[in-house]
Amino acid sequence: MRSPLKFFTMISMLTGLAACGPLTPVAVTQAQQPSSGQTFEDPALNVTLTYPRDWQEQTALPTGTRISGADGFFELSSQTQPASRFEQIETWCIRAANDPSLTASFGPHPKILVGNRMNPAPHGEIGHGCVVLPSDPAGSQAVLYRRSPLSDTSQQILILRADASHFGDIIASLKFPEAGTASPSDSTLCKETPTGAQASTRQVGEFVLHEYALADAGCDPLNDFDLFQARVKGLQLEQQNTPAGRAIESMVELNNRKLAPFHYRLVTHPTNPPSYDLLKGDDMVLAGITNFDWVSVNAAGDDFILWVQQSPRVISEVRLNAVRTLAGQEQGFNTTWLGPNLIRFGVSPDRIEISSNDKLIQSFHAPPSGPTGTPMRLFWSWQEHWFVKVADVLMQDGEIQNLRLGFAEIFGWRVLDDQPLFMMRKDQSYGIVYAGQELPVQYEDILHGDLCCDLTAYQIASLPNGVQFYARRDGVWMLVTLQKVP
Repeated sequence: MRSPLKFFTMISMLTGLAACGPLTPVAVTQAQQPSSGQTFEDPALNVTLTYPRDWQEQTALPTGTRISGADGFFELSSQTQPASRFEQIETWCIRAANDPSLTASFGPHPKILVGNRMNPAPHGEIGHGCVVLPSDPAGSQAVLYRRSPLSDTSQQILILRADASHFGDIIASLKFPEAGTASPSDSTLCKETPTGAQASTRQVGEFVLHEYALADAGCDPLNDFDLFQARVKGLQLEQQNTPAGRAIESMVELNNRKLAPFHYRLVTHPTNPPSYDLLKGDDMVLAGITNFDWVSVNAAGDDFILWVQQSPRVISEVRLNAVRTLAGQEQGFNTTWLGPNLIRFGVSPDRIEISSNDKLIQSFHAPPSGPTGTPMRLFWSWQEHWFVKVADVLMQDGEIQNLRLGFAEIFGWRVLDDQPLFMMRKDQSYGIVYAGQELPVQYEDILHGDLCCDLTAYQIASLPNGVQFYARRDGVWMLVTLQKVP
């Protein structure tokens, strides 16, 4: 008999726009340029660039400035948003490249390039940015998003659009006269709780929200990592010592319920915890598993999929009476049962392709794979839906949820009591959504994104019937727990 638990699978890859800022007048220098062009200068945006001499028309737009000529144009604007340490700039390009309303601008197969991987021009001046390049010849324009250095409370996203034929030269001419610097961290602010700040507990819908003040916002969670973590340990909260362990235990328990009808089970390795062994009855199937995924079961209840990892180079797909160990660069953690259908994703140089029973059903434009692996971050199936996450963009059944819901970022997605819970950025704040409803909770920043090495301590962690994360509000960093009332 199939488990009464609702079908849910999460496959973890191993690998809003904010309100527009105030507009200010711009200056166009008419003097002769060595490249036979004119120089556009905007002190407020801290940018200069060169454009063709015969472009004369300058138009003030609601969101910036446009200069054009008979053979092309560029538009320059900016948007301000909360200063987040972990926002991924490629989220802007992924949203734009996959927005159906922009297909006429970028063509059917745009390319997304990030940082110093940008090509074809030597775009060394762009800093932390990304680009959408149109497919040739269908696309008509390209766009650059560049993030300014962080300030204490806000940051600026520079947006430059231009026609496809002039975009490379314009980007190559970009200069930022005053580079700007982020506010330095102050380690002394890490040593005590901010004046007037204290722990608080309140009911938020179906949840109990605990907020524990850690340090002044001037205490940098990255640069002052050891001091910041000392503040966390100083809280002496029992639940903070075991969220990862409890999440794994819960995952093992739920997986074993789904595996029980097939006589499989995960057990703690007897000599080397926290690794696990997979047994069928009393027979060993795989030993020394260091990472595993949620089990998915097909609609007929006669097959399952469990992805496991035994070492960085040994990944296997376990199905009923079969184990397939990957070879070479073959993609892992990429299949799941969704009802009667086998859903699979594949990664090509510039897109992610989703298939059902080996038939292509959807593709998404994505940045190319790099040293850290594929841009794919998470792949789930839940109830009768499939989900893909690339950077902080979430797709459900092929539809971009950021665009549908009006959220600039979506992250931390998980299922709690058979309902999705995730965090998001909307306008000038971060919030939490559960069962399709925004909770009355807002923060200026939530630590999230691609976290490596020691910084994994800041990952959004699962708690029994809830989550734990780090957030900033009113100039104070806090440790936050959100747990559903039993």
